[in-house]
Amino acid sequence: MKETGNTAVLVAGIVAGRSLREVAAMAGASVSTVQRRLKDPDVIADIKDERSQQRQETLGRFSQLRTSCIDRLAVLVDDANAGISLRAIALILNATGRLDSTFDLEQRLTELEGLFEAAALEVDDGDDAGDDVQAVDDVG
Repeated sequence: MKETGNTAVLVAGIVAGRSLREVAAMAGASVSTVQRRLKDPDVIADIKDERSQQRQETLGRFSQLRTSCIDRLAVLVDDANAGISLRAIALILNATGRLDSTFDLEQRLTELEGLFEAAALEVDDGDDAGDDVQAVDDVG
């Protein structure tokens, strides 16, 4: 396998979930060559980038579907059949509760990250940071 020519084939195969044998056949290489290439930091980065791009595309598609699903549920809330209406209401309330919890956790995590970053800056800027470590060592 050429180091540069078939990297895209290798990346595409791995991201698609193909086996090493399948990827090797697609790239016209041996399995050991594919294994070696999978240790290359540039190939690893390419695989991560491709997976990230696929996740973003999938998320975009789900976002579009979510909007149409919400619109459909809104119509079903007013359905003449009480069972259908109640099921739509239950789905909406369940999803809303989970969404609220997710937003709450996200906000709390953001606050914790801010506190952590502020504490890290204080340690980096402090002249006595080494003294703190020494004091801990003296206790033990």
